[in-house]
Amino acid sequence: MTNLLLLTEDPIATAGFKALMQGSNEFSLSVCGKSDDLKRSVLRDYPDILLIDASRITLDSLAEIRSKAPTAGVILWVDSICIEFVSQAIEAGVSGVIRRGTGVESYWNCLRQVARGKIWLEHALSVKLLQVHNVHLSPRERQLVALLALGLPNKELALRLGITSGTVKVYLSRLYNKLGVKDRFELALHSLKNLSPDQTSASDSLQSAHSPFTMPRSLNLANHTTHTQAVRAR
Repeated sequence: MTNLLLLTEDPIATAGFKALMQGSNEFSLSVCGKSDDLKRSVLRDYPDILLIDASRITLDSLAEIRSKAPTAGVILWVDSICIEFVSQAIEAGVSGVIRRGTGVESYWNCLRQVARGKIWLEHALSVKLLQVHNVHLSPRERQLVALLALGLPNKELALRLGITSGTVKVYLSRLYNKLGVKDRFELALHSLKNLSPDQTSASDSLQSAHSPFTMPRSLNLANHTTHTQAVRAR
C-alpha cells in the first residue's frame, strides 16, 4: 500500500481527502496540519507520496523536504496554474501539479501515476510547457534579450546592435509573441530567469549568442503523463 502524506491547514480539504481515501486498498492517508511540522511528519511517516498545498510551502522549503524524503513523489495542490512556477517546481523535483476543483478521477490518476514513479500534469499544462521549452532564439534575438535585461532603452539597444530603433521595435514585437510575454518588462524578467546556470550576468550571455536559448536545466518532458495521454517531447 502506498503511504500518502497530505499537507494542508484546510479542515474541509482534510475531510474531503479522508472521505476520498476511505476504503481504498491502494493508499493510506496521514495528514500534517501545519507547515512547520512537515519535516517531522516526513521523518515519522516515511511517505511514498507528499501531497502539498502549494500555498503552504516555498520552493526553497520544498528542496529541503526533498532532501529528507528523496524517494517520495511530490504533488503540489494549487489554486491556479503559472507556467513559470510549474517549471521551477518540476526542476525542484515535483512529480505532479493538480488544481483545486479538478475532478475526482484526475486526482486518482495523478496519485497512481506518481506512485509509479511518473510525472503527471494536466494535458493543457503539458502542452504549454512543451511550447515554452521548445522556443529557440536567433543569435540576434539572444543579443537583444541579453541587452534588454541590462535595462537599456531602445536607442541604446539600436546603437549597440548596429540597427535602427524601428528595427528594435520589430524584434521586440516578435519576441513578445514568441515567448508569450506582454511587454519589455516581462521580457527582461524572462531573460534574467532563463540565463544558463554558468551565465552570471546578461552581458555574459552575449558571449554565447550562437547557442540555443533554453531554460536552465531544461525540462525533460519525455515521461510526463497527463489525464488523457502521455505527452512526449520531440
